[in-house]
Amino acid sequence: MRSIRFLPIVFWLPLHVAALCYFPDRKTVPNQDTPCSTEGNSTCCGQGFACMSNNICKLTKYVKNPGPAQDYLRGSCTDPTWKDPNCPSFCASAVDGDKMDGGMGLRKCEGSDLDAYFCLNTETEGMSNSEVCSNSDLFITFQGEKPQ
Repeated sequence: MRSIRFLPIVFWLPLHVAALCYFPDRKTVPNQDTPCSTEGNSTCCGQGFACMSNNICKLTKYVKNPGPAQDYLRGSCTDPTWKDPNCPSFCASAVDGDKMDGGMGLRKCEGSDLDAYFCLNTETEGMSNSEVCSNSDLFITFQGEKPQ
């Protein structure tokens, strides 16, 4: 008879477990980040950001108090190790001056035929868009961008 009383609780718990998101430093992100997919590990984006198919979070008009000139961000990931291929594999290097304990701003290369972006880190600080985007070591390219 005891097992019957506990049975409803067992079924209730999985319905209320939410995926946690982590920054590259492996610390849990506050509740404002949401996984982009409910299947397996995925990129997480902040409230109001659009999840793009290339694992970039794109600013929308629904973001309250956006940061200065950051239309694109590397968000967080549901895999605390960041080894899953569905995690963003860019802008997550402490050596390059990327922010490991929060979202990381990106900027799109202007006037390029490529879908190219660069991390707003210490490596690109003080450089113009054209300077960064003419050096293939400093930007990342994707096959295309489209909302998920």
